[in-house]
Amino acid sequence: MRRWAAAICAMVLAASPSVLAKDPNAKAVYCTQGANGEWSLHQFKPLIEVQGGTVFAEMTFAGSVLEEVRLRRFYADSELAFDYTFDGSGRLIGLHGSVTVKSVPPQGADPAFVVELADWLGEADLLPGSDGKIPPHHVLYSREKDRIDKPENADAYVARFNDAPIYLTIQSVPCAAMLKEAEEMNATQE
Repeated sequence: MRRWAAAICAMVLAASPSVLAKDPNAKAVYCTQGANGEWSLHQFKPLIEVQGGTVFAEMTFAGSVLEEVRLRRFYADSELAFDYTFDGSGRLIGLHGSVTVKSVPPQGADPAFVVELADWLGEADLLPGSDGKIPPHHVLYSREKDRIDKPENADAYVARFNDAPIYLTIQSVPCAAMLKEAEEMNATQE
């Protein structure tokens, strides 16, 4: 039962539309991190490992210019995402963190208990200060687009915001060495 619930969680998280693209017709190029830590470029969204561990970056272009990067990290019960926005000169102007938590019922749980389990989303502005560090931040919580109070188990999830990789320029994002190739991949998707 638990494995089945985790599989559904991964499918729901992977199927969620990207909130990055300003242009609804914009195409993303994907940069996937392998088990060895190396990044590789792909034209298609990677499969999400059910037990967690999948890490990839969605790179969205405005024409031939990399405009946004969404770093996504999957866990068995949640997805952590960092949305990076860059200005025309390639400098970081926005960093937004979000964690989507999918409740997985314990094996053999009472059906009444399962109904009470609910998913929630935590979001925060994480733009680093002049020292390059993420300042203290206020997390907003929601469920089904309604604001909610802080969930009981939230601290363990939102603490991951403090570990956001800081990419101050486009040249420091995953697959930066392959940006020319990524631009070409993006152009072939038209």
